[in-house]
Amino acid sequence: MTGIHLHTAKDRNLFCLSDTYKEAKMQVLVDDLPNPYLNNLLAVRGLSIFLTLRDDKNHVNILFDSGPRLDVLQHNASALGLDAFVDYAFLSVWLSHHAGGFLQAYGKNVLKKVIAPQFPGRKLKKERDNTHIMTFEGWFNEQILLFKLAERGMVVVIGCAIYGIARLLKKLERYDKVHAIIGGFNLSSLDVLDGPLFMRWIRKKKVEVVIPLHSTAPKARKIILKKLKSDLDWTGVGLSVNL
Repeated sequence: MTGIHLHTAKDRNLFCLSDTYKEAKMQVLVDDLPNPYLNNLLAVRGLSIFLTLRDDKNHVNILFDSGPRLDVLQHNASALGLDAFVDYAFLSVWLSHHAGGFLQAYGKNVLKKVIAPQFPGRKLKKERDNTHIMTFEGWFNEQILLFKLAERGMVVVIGCAIYGIARLLKKLERYDKVHAIIGGFNLSSLDVLDGPLFMRWIRKKKVEVVIPLHSTAPKARKIILKKLKSDLDWTGVGLSVNL
């Protein structure tokens, strides 16, 4: 049976990615917007991205968020012909449209380990930022995933940007080169503050790949892709990109 095999996911304590990868591929398994070319995919409010990172010897599969329902996640994965084991299940934030599939899988004893932020309302015990995880503290603790591609720079994957994209950009100033920013940017086409700030920052940093999803409004996505002269003319469920 094709789909995502979650039972292999490892513990946070085993979360050990290489310093640098040669290549990476992403596939959007859950998103708010439909695929204009594949009508057998289900579009629902939420986010899930399947990432495959490769170096000279190995590859690692990461499922970033799970969308609101396990059946939607598995349906879309199967419809895309994806048949893969998950090395790491990574949750960005404890909101149902990000965590629902993981919670259902856990309840069915299909999934045992998720790399997740602390539960809502709990303060972080210590600074949890490291090479591959950056954390934003609030009532909802949100974490983002980072990895480096050789000769290109950092890839940043964010779920919802619930505390605003400006807060993310400020933290990313520590990196000399950001190659890609992917995920929910919490932007609408009417955002006269964070929207222009985001575009100026992307141009200043010469970010090569920008893929707005989920919490980025449909019109805002089109504006971002058009103004950045992206090779993409849409983003949504079923999008596949070699990074």
